[in-house]
Amino acid sequence: MKKIDEIINKYIDGELSADELKFLEEEIERSEEIQIKLKALQLVDSNLRLIKEEETSPEFTSVIMAGIRKLKKSKKSNDKFIISIASVFILMGVLVLILPFFVGLSPNSYKEEAGLIDNSIKIFKAILKPMWSLFKGSGLSLMGSIISFGIIISGYFFFENKRQSKTGFEK
Repeated sequence: MKKIDEIINKYIDGELSADELKFLEEEIERSEEIQIKLKALQLVDSNLRLIKEEETSPEFTSVIMAGIRKLKKSKKSNDKFIISIASVFILMGVLVLILPFFVGLSPNSYKEEAGLIDNSIKIFKAILKPMWSLFKGSGLSLMGSIISFGIIISGYFFFENKRQSKTGFEK
C-alpha cells in the first residue's frame, strides 16, 4: 500500500512514467479506496497551492544578527562580571585559609634556617596581623556582614544585567 501512495503522490505532481501511469489507472478502476485517496490528496494539493508564502522583510537578517551580536556582547560582560566576583571571593577564601597558618608560625621553629624564611614570615605576620584582628570577635561579624552585603549587591547586579540582556534581545 505504501508503494501505491508514492505513485499517487507522483501522479499528482506529474512525475509518473508511462508504465506507472498505466498501473495507477488500473488500480483506480479496481479500487474505490484508491479513488477516495486520490480525490483527497488532490484536494489537499490544490488547497496547499493556494497558500501564499510569507515573505520576510529585507532587514530581517540584519535585525536578527544585531540581536545575536548584542546577546554575545552581554554574555561576555556577564562572564567578566562573574569572573571578577569569583576572583574576589577566591582571594578572600585563600586569605582566610592562609592567614591562620602564617600567624601561627613562629620564627623560633626554624632555628637552623635563620635567614630568608624568618624574614619572610615576619613580613607576612606584619602584613597579615591587622587583617587577623578583623577575623576575631566583633571584627568577624563585621567581615561577615561586609561579605554578605557584597554577595547581595553582586547578585543584584548580576540578575539585573541578565534581565536587561534578555529584554534587549526580545526587542
